[in-house]
Amino acid sequence: MRIVDFIHDPYPAMLAADALLVCSRNEAFGRVVVDGMKLGRPVIYTASGGIPEMMRDGVTGLSYTPGSVEELADRIEELADDPDRAARIGVAAKQHGDVKFVCSGDQLLSILRDLACAEPGTRRVSMPKHVVTAIVQGHAQLEQEVADQKAEIRHQQDSLKGLRKQLKQASASEADLRTRLEDITASRSYALSSALRVSRRSFDLYFPGDLHVSRDCPRPTRTGSRRLRSVPGRPESQSNSTSYGSLSENRHCRAP
Repeated sequence: MRIVDFIHDPYPAMLAADALLVCSRNEAFGRVVVDGMKLGRPVIYTASGGIPEMMRDGVTGLSYTPGSVEELADRIEELADDPDRAARIGVAAKQHGDVKFVCSGDQLLSILRDLACAEPGTRRVSMPKHVVTAIVQGHAQLEQEVADQKAEIRHQQDSLKGLRKQLKQASASEADLRTRLEDITASRSYALSSALRVSRRSFDLYFPGDLHVSRDCPRPTRTGSRRLRSVPGRPESQSNSTSYGSLSENRHCRAP
């Protein structure tokens, strides 16, 4: 035997037990007894309160007199010494529970709503009316909280969709900017290459006025005298270039 503290989900522990013990003396409706029958476990219960009305002693469970430790010990020994009988009681208890206790939560809530709206004295119930009203109001409040949470989830999902759309647009804009930057870079590279080609072409066509190329393309020799470049439309006196008596360039030579 093991005594445990509060368990949030007791059903696994109930399924692992060989039998269930309910020691309540004045309980009007034993929910633990119903859970035990639904799980197919034999229940040992007190023969007092409203529990005996729910059970069949010796068939769906075993009863004992409240306060009688000897009788309680005997009931436990009966189940421990005869596992087959304990199994038969568990099967009968499950069948009894499945037939007798079939009220769903929605049906129970509907009954409680009717009781909460009833006029005083029209129906006599063992539960105080303010308790019934509190249960109904609590359920309504819970439903409202669930609806608010669902609305908040939908709002967050919509916000997430908007952020995803903005991210896609930003990615597309970034790709467009990169393409434009590549086009600008390519255009500048092409313009620079064209300018260099024009500069080289101008250099190739700009020869000194006294250029002399010999037939055998000898190495150019400096005569030591100053010469002025011949630039169309520009006096030779304004040139500061050095004159050569004879000059040969390999790029202008041809084979004899």
